[in-house]
Amino acid sequence: MAQHPSFSCLPRLPFFLESRSPTKAALYWAGDRSPLTYGTLNASSDLFKNRLSEELHFKPSISELSSNIHKKLQALSPTLPSPRLHDTAPVSGPLNDPSIVYKIQPRIAFICDNNDLYVTSLYAIWKMGCIAVPLCKTHPLAELEYVLRDCEASLLLSSDNYKDIGHALKQSVGVAHLNVSEFLNSPNSVLNDSKAADNSKWTEEAPVWSELGAMILYTSGTTGHPKGVLLTHSNIRYHIYSLVSEWDYSEADVVLHALPLHHLHGILNILLCPLSCGASILMHNKFEPDKVWSSLLNKHDGNYPKVNVFSGVPTMYNRLLQYYELARYSNEEKEMIKNHCQSNIRLMMSGSSALPDSIFKRWKEVTGHALLERYGMTETGMVLSNLYKGHREPGLVGYPLPYNSVRLVSKDEDNNLNSGTFGEVEEGEIHLYGPGIFKGYWKKPEATQNAFTILNHDKGQLDGPAHWFVTGDIAECRNNVYKILGRASVDIIKSGGYKISALEIEKVILEHSLVSECAVIGVQDEDLGQKVVAIVIPTTDNHELSLEILKNWCVDKLAQYKVPRLFIIKDKITKNAMGKINKKNLANCMKF
Repeated sequence: MAQHPSFSCLPRLPFFLESRSPTKAALYWAGDRSPLTYGTLNASSDLFKNRLSEELHFKPSISELSSNIHKKLQALSPTLPSPRLHDTAPVSGPLNDPSIVYKIQPRIAFICDNNDLYVTSLYAIWKMGCIAVPLCKTHPLAELEYVLRDCEASLLLSSDNYKDIGHALKQSVGVAHLNVSEFLNSPNSVLNDSKAADNSKWTEEAPVWSELGAMILYTSGTTGHPKGVLLTHSNIRYHIYSLVSEWDYSEADVVLHALPLHHLHGILNILLCPLSCGASILMHNKFEPDKVWSSLLNKHDGNYPKVNVFSGVPTMYNRLLQYYELARYSNEEKEMIKNHCQSNIRLMMSGSSALPDSIFKRWKEVTGHALLERYGMTETGMVLSNLYKGHREPGLVGYPLPYNSVRLVSKDEDNNLNSGTFGEVEEGEIHLYGPGIFKGYWKKPEATQNAFTILNHDKGQLDGPAHWFVTGDIAECRNNVYKILGRASVDIIKSGGYKISALEIEKVILEHSLVSECAVIGVQDEDLGQKVVAIVIPTTDNHELSLEILKNWCVDKLAQYKVPRLFIIKDKITKNAMGKINKKNLANCMKF
């Protein structure tokens, strides 16, 4: 049975769990160090918080910080009232530029392995009232520089494996840098330190955290450069309460984690949710099919408990199935694998991109599990989910989660919006309203304005007009169950669980002196969902441009998952009468 978290704010969570189960393991990971207990998490994050405060000369009264933010929010409140959603408190609207309000909270960026250093850093940042900005470990220096400059980070934290990157960013961006490993791996970092855990203030200050900024996550979009999504403590706390209840998380769970920790899927769904109710997490630093299978089947090296929850993206499940097929298991071994998964694992989930029917069906044949699909975005958190105890069909992402209003919106011939709620419109673009919706894009007012539309209430769902978030995803709804049909924009590519901006890649390619024009498209792919393909036109009579030159150019400037899997050099690209490229037709014509 799900255990509803009792903590009143995110920074209070380690204290609450230490008081309940101080010696229980919160995290296991590969290596020779002991697991991180809830007691150590609380003490080490308090101690590290003190170190960060000294580094930044930032020792605020959280009450005063919250009061200042509240005053700024009131001064900049949207012209629309904050309508009441169902029985929850009023939900405030978005801010055109949240940096105007939240710049008084220092932003601390961090890049760490998936282990205790990440979790301790995150909670230390939150405890001192700062905004956490997790960085992608595989992004090239240029992308990391962009993020640090955009969020105006006051401090960069890195673990030993990324200290060279940290030093390089310190030089190029001018941001202060601190090696987390040197501090937290010190033998005496938390032992017998009477000043480490200072819990006396929590009862007094816990209620004031709600409006504080908690995290900025960078996501690709149709505007080219990644956008910083600001989530508040209230946003994240709502999602934790919702998902713990819906997915039946409890302290008995042991969650296998092999996802990146700069995306909401890895941070919220299978890190913060299980931690919030005292569960244990087995961390993999990266996804490797053989090691994930070993953990699922309890055949891993090390004294770890049996895994009973796993979540991945469709590409991960496809590669797990490929490994399974190549292993050429005997019928007896196949039966053992299926029996183990059915007997020991209670929940397997898939998200971040559409799950092909073939993978859903084959995974069920191999493990006996019908994958639980859900739907969400960085800006919204999870808003739709299949039932934990209920029938699941491939392609369906389920029902609205509590306190979320969902509409499918379409346009008529006069470009007027037609909308309905809970399936009244059979097909349309998903628009969302609820307590988990982000506050806006950091320093990008135009992008924030374009991301919301104002819709009136209907059928008592809302007491007034509200800002609804426009997802860009097309869905159909039958009998209150939603199915995602695709993206409204061809400039968003979903590949391997990542949301990729075609415009961002085009911008990089067009910076090359030998390139005249290019079009980046997503082409259907069995493994990745969509494959990134770049069609390039060289400058006039240029015979020097090669596929190798293009690939090397992109590898130096883009994250690995953004680098096109295929480059095609052509003399011209067909355009319409307005001089525009029809990318949808272009993608449909590509056959592989």
